[in-house]
Amino acid sequence: MIDKKRYLDKGINKIGFVDIETHGFGFNANQSYLISWVIHIWDLKRNKSKIVYDYLDKKTIKYWMKKIKKDKKLQTIMPIDTELLKGLVFEMKKCNMIIGHYSDYFDVPLIRTRCFMLKIPFIKYTDKTRFGDTWKHARYGMSFIRNTLDNMGISFNLQVRKTHYNVWVWVLAARYGDRKSMKKVIEHNKKDVEITRKVWQRTEYCFGIPAKYK
Repeated sequence: MIDKKRYLDKGINKIGFVDIETHGFGFNANQSYLISWVIHIWDLKRNKSKIVYDYLDKKTIKYWMKKIKKDKKLQTIMPIDTELLKGLVFEMKKCNMIIGHYSDYFDVPLIRTRCFMLKIPFIKYTDKTRFGDTWKHARYGMSFIRNTLDNMGISFNLQVRKTHYNVWVWVLAARYGDRKSMKKVIEHNKKDVEITRKVWQRTEYCFGIPAKYK
């Protein structure tokens, strides 16, 4: 059982478990953009949780592609994920702590940088939001053959299993807004979030609460 009191005593009332999916030529904000996100928000005070998600659809992709073709300046920032980012940041700001897997090195920096590029207000230092990373638990506090989310889930014998990346599914979803492909991407997102949540709940009592936003 999670010791909720130690979180509530530090003003952590809501925890958000986050995962994003991207498309592009690299794992950075200059060469890729968001195509979907999922956040599982757990309200510790009320012991309630909800899963919120969003993704690129065909209409949005067509709209931005027309604008990008006409304006070369937009080609450097690819603002196709503007509304996605606004929605994600809106949900993240409801949380006192954000947790992901390898999120301190990929998800959060990419989201933050994309927001800077598209002039979308991100979480401020003064918001004192905390950021946790289950990869850090694996890397610095445990001993696995691989510190991947999938391996942690298998090692802990979790019932939910990660779905693996299929390049053609991602291409069809990101470039053409194919509904069946995007459904698979979202399912991938949701499973990653669920495994992250279960792994964190299994291990959190051995680790300190993450420091405030830096």
